[in-house]
Amino acid sequence: LFRESLGSGALAQVWLPVEQEGHVVLSTCEQPFLLDQVLAGYREVSRHFVFSAKEEPGLQPGLPGRVFISGVPEWTSSVLYYNRPEYLRMEHALHHEIRGSLAMPIYDPSKDSCCAVFELVTRKEKPDFSAEMDNVCNALQASSNLMMLYHEIITFKT
Repeated sequence: LFRESLGSGALAQVWLPVEQEGHVVLSTCEQPFLLDQVLAGYREVSRHFVFSAKEEPGLQPGLPGRVFISGVPEWTSSVLYYNRPEYLRMEHALHHEIRGSLAMPIYDPSKDSCCAVFELVTRKEKPDFSAEMDNVCNALQASSNLMMLYHEIITFKT
């Protein structure tokens, strides 16, 4: 679905909280992703970044951290509108010609809190990410429904 609406030059990845040196940070290392080969280098760069999952002095939340902390999606038609402290991978984004960016919180319904961040970047400027947001929400809802059904089947068998 993403490739249809975005064309070539897109990367979708998930940021999950992990503990690192006594801090909770968001990492995309060893997490699911989908990419066009042209953005393999940006995916590799992203794997080496971590972002603060809490507001702490001296730690930078960056885009994934802001979305995780606030629980509110954030998007831009072009990352060029951000300054470097707002988009910590700016140098790499420019090198890989990243323009459009969408970051959405993923909620754990059992805890009613954000448990991850879904990020989508594209090489084309995209003023409207509503179709992509709908696709992500529908996919997450379908996944949640499958997990609930699986849990009911397992519970029924025991």
